[in-house]
Amino acid sequence: MALATAPGRSALAVIRASGPDVAGFLHRMTNAASLQPRHATLADLRHPASGEKIDQCVVQFFPCPHSYTGEDLCEISCHGSPVLITRLLEAFLILGARLAEPGEFTLRAFLNGKIDLAQAEAVRDLVEAQTEFQARIAREQLEGKLSTALQPLKQTLVEVISYLETAVEFVEDDVGEIPRAAQAAKLHQICEALERMEASYSFGKFVHDGFQLAIIGRPNVGKSSLFNALLRSDRAIVTEIPGTTRDLITESMHVEGIPVRLIDTAGIRAPADRVEQIGIERSHQAAGDADVLLVVLDTSSALTIEDEQLLNRLQSQPGIIVWNKIDLASDAPPFESSSEDQTPGAAVVRVSALTGEGLDELRQAICRLLSQNAIVGQQGIIVTNLRHRNCMAQTRANLEEGSRALKENLSEEFALYHIRSGLQRLGEITGETTVEDILDKIFSTFCIGK
Repeated sequence: MALATAPGRSALAVIRASGPDVAGFLHRMTNAASLQPRHATLADLRHPASGEKIDQCVVQFFPCPHSYTGEDLCEISCHGSPVLITRLLEAFLILGARLAEPGEFTLRAFLNGKIDLAQAEAVRDLVEAQTEFQARIAREQLEGKLSTALQPLKQTLVEVISYLETAVEFVEDDVGEIPRAAQAAKLHQICEALERMEASYSFGKFVHDGFQLAIIGRPNVGKSSLFNALLRSDRAIVTEIPGTTRDLITESMHVEGIPVRLIDTAGIRAPADRVEQIGIERSHQAAGDADVLLVVLDTSSALTIEDEQLLNRLQSQPGIIVWNKIDLASDAPPFESSSEDQTPGAAVVRVSALTGEGLDELRQAICRLLSQNAIVGQQGIIVTNLRHRNCMAQTRANLEEGSRALKENLSEEFALYHIRSGLQRLGEITGETTVEDILDKIFSTFCIGK
């Protein structure tokens, strides 16, 4: 048993208990004659030793197997006083219950076949989601989207293994020639499907973990104004004096539902003093650590040597060229063509941090860069879990070895060894084939009560 809601003082709190003795515990603690399954019952909960009333609560009882954990489970909604919560937990302990480990309720749901391992991990992701987009991706996986996509691949692997095992088991019988080329083609199709899913991880990791975006440029090009405009808040000090920002300023936000750590940097130029030099050094370091760079240029002035040096970064780092202050110039920005020639392939967006013009286009350009121009929100699988991605990569490596064995006319045993290993790796994603240390590692990241 455990407190399922956040600790601390609140209007209401929920205590959850699961196991074969739950019904007996409730009978000893409540004055209700009977608890109708899956119905809310108002009842006084009393201390099992003294009989003293602890609180009037709403109790719900879910008998096995029709519960979240697949066991008898109850949820008690009580007043959110820490004193009452402690008394209720103590009452369960007196009756023989124990406190739940992190993620133990979801672990029991997995062990009892209510959900698979990928769905269990989605529960954690859904609880930890910071944006609606993150929540939607987690919700889709919780509903079994990834598991459903993997099922036909597993079925095809089982069919290939059956074909090859027939050749091994009945080698002395006339069972006909095993179509090696056809089986190798099936393995190739599975590898292609897994490779497409793997490729989505480059975007999925940003969806899951967020990314770091640094705004860089020479002084007075409007970096801090752009920083404030993206945040929709006056976080950074903005003046017409070049070099106002002397240190890094960081804030958290999201772009199209993807969490981002936004960094405003000091203007990069020849430093006027030691303090400014330190700020510029930190700007270079932040730019080097960033996942995405916004190189800000001034539309109202010509491209400078400092601008060109910053643009050179986009030859080796993902980034976007942002021509700011378009409200000050009606024509195309000076030297825009040369900036594009210098950084071929880099997106160019024209904005006004002052009026807000072009900011939506900038957000969309950032999202396209992260997703490598994939459509955000498309119905395909987005792999957000590194463990899943690694399992897919290892599966592909095994299947490619198995396919090579078939094409080189090696004995079927060689191919079977690699293909069975691939099937085992693929099964680790949903927990069909797994080991205890993997479960311990996964569920230790859950919160207690879930």
